[in-house]
Amino acid sequence: MDLDFFQNGSMAVDLLVRAGAEKVAYLKPDHYSGSYAEKERLDGAIASADDLGIDLAVYQMDQRGSGDFEVMLRRFICEEIKAVIGTSNDCKYLLQSANALAVDIPDEMSVLAIDNHTFAEHLCPALSTMDEPFDRMACKAMVMLLDGISESRETHDIKKVCLKPTYHKRNTTRDV
Repeated sequence: MDLDFFQNGSMAVDLLVRAGAEKVAYLKPDHYSGSYAEKERLDGAIASADDLGIDLAVYQMDQRGSGDFEVMLRRFICEEIKAVIGTSNDCKYLLQSANALAVDIPDEMSVLAIDNHTFAEHLCPALSTMDEPFDRMACKAMVMLLDGISESRETHDIKKVCLKPTYHKRNTTRDV
């Protein structure tokens, strides 16, 4: 049982480009540094950007205050970056900074989270996200386990299942 983290990063870039972005910023979270999931998401984003011929600027994040997000947002505006991918937490702070600087999300800049935290839909504006379906994975694993218990050992086939991410369009990304 696996989740397609590579596809998550790839789909995120593809969606933003189809919505008109020519440059995309990817906020690489510090607290996931070195994790398999984060490496795969970033590799997917890079591969998609290369395939589409667009610039992907990767920014290593650390524990920042909201003032640092305002500085980062000003930099994105100066560099004409019109789309940002990050964790729900980083995107939340970016949205707060956009509000403080009167940056119109999504008209001036699209913001897309690579995870789907429960608070994302309650932000203002509601944060568009990629969803890695951990709940579906748990259900499928349980069904596979129960099916395996009910089958005899001689007939049990090993199944590999890889679940794809889904896109939750809310209010921080332009229409595709």
